[in-house]
Amino acid sequence: MITLYDHKQSTSSVSAAFGQRGGGAMIVEITNYFAKEGQAQTVLEQRRRASAIRSSLGLDPGLIFVKLEGNGPDVRWECSFASHADYEADMAIRKGSADFSDARQAMHALVQKFERHLYAADDGMASPR
Repeated sequence: MITLYDHKQSTSSVSAAFGQRGGGAMIVEITNYFAKEGQAQTVLEQRRRASAIRSSLGLDPGLIFVKLEGNGPDVRWECSFASHADYEADMAIRKGSADFSDARQAMHALVQKFERHLYAADDGMASPR
């Protein structure tokens, strides 16, 4: 599933199923934050606050990455989950947290675009040559 948030447009979600992937495979959630002009440092600080809230909720804080060069997001966050069920449980805890909801709203005020991507580990074998 990919969720895009753009302040100029409404939020939209796109889901795609590839066979049975995502059921028991490791899931990686990646969020990309494209800061409004002059807000990159504030976006980083807000992502750090959100990760601290995750920790206080007993969730993995994930990893935060900062853009060094290129045209990508200013800040990127990643977290791995053992299964899609674990990811769904994590999402339920976040949705039930007023503090996390407040942090999410504060972040949306700082970014011009937000993306959430979910990936499943490819558990297939490499093709023989």
